[in-house]
Amino acid sequence: MAKRVAVLAKLLAELLATYGGTQKDFADAIGITRPHLSHLLSGAPQYATISVELCLTIAEVGKTSASRVLRAANKADIAELIERLYGGPALVRTSDPSVSEADRRLLAKLKSLDRKTYRAIVTLIESWAVTAR
Repeated sequence: MAKRVAVLAKLLAELLATYGGTQKDFADAIGITRPHLSHLLSGAPQYATISVELCLTIAEVGKTSASRVLRAANKADIAELIERLYGGPALVRTSDPSVSEADRRLLAKLKSLDRKTYRAIVTLIESWAVTAR
């Protein structure tokens, strides 16, 4: 159990570092309190169990695969089920045939950026799209 707690704490620390905000900002984004996040980051065993819903929210906010967070939270069985149903843990998926492989790679790179840079680029793209109309 201690090793699993450390894996989750390490992953959360990594996601927080790339998030581009404070602990409170990250906690608010994933729907928990800052003290709760602090306990998770500390690796305290009494806080080791988190819900599947929280795992999925962490993955979304942290721009990582749900499988990665689920495994770190000791929910590998759920990660495997999701992968069997929807495919591997890729960050970018689409069933739209108009999205090329090059576009998918570009989207994956965009999603790997820290939150602040990601938002800046999205804002630029949106403003260019408005002026191009």
